[in-house]
Amino acid sequence: PCIQIHSRVKGVRVAGIMLEASSPGPNGQITTSLLEWGSPNNDDPGDERNPGVLSDVYVRVGGAVRDVSAHAMIRLHSGCIYGDNLWLWRADHVQLGKQEEANFPEISRKYRQTQRGECEVRNGLIVDAGAPNVIIVGLAVEHTTEDQVLWDGDNG
Repeated sequence: PCIQIHSRVKGVRVAGIMLEASSPGPNGQITTSLLEWGSPNNDDPGDERNPGVLSDVYVRVGGAVRDVSAHAMIRLHSGCIYGDNLWLWRADHVQLGKQEEANFPEISRKYRQTQRGECEVRNGLIVDAGAPNVIIVGLAVEHTTEDQVLWDGDNG
């Protein structure tokens, strides 16, 4: 992940940031998420008196480049997190390469429209079952290849 918040850390604020997926690692490993809060192996209900906050967070997979991927954009394992204004975007178009022509010029002559296998990301937001009391307002998730949001946490 670009940002990893450990379990049981109170009052973390992540705000005013844009995260962008990078190319797979040298062994072809795919990023699990760009922002991961907590750990799937730690029970962390969070702290109601000092919650975590995600505010004005933008995540994108693709756009400038097309050989990027991630399993999810944001994955929350911890509870008591408030989110406001999250935009999670899988590119539906990318920049043209040198001497490359648009693949669907009737849509746009300036960009290549992404196709299956490019800019792969399964889910925008995953709230795990061990993450109670997560509240997100102002959430936009676009163009993921599977479910845009998977929400298993209680009281959200």
